[in-house]
Amino acid sequence: SRLYRVSVPSLASWNGLGKDLAVRVGQRLLIPVVDDGTPKEQTQ
Repeated sequence: SRLYRVSVPSLASWNGLGKDLAVRVGQRLLIPVVDDGTPKEQTQ
């Protein structure tokens, strides 16, 4: 979670992890995107 600057509870919530926060081998985790407030270049 530190690598992506996302809280552990947020990461757990997004991925439906239980209270033990167990992650299975090969399980893919969703990482919520945090908007840092900087303007983004628009693409067409």
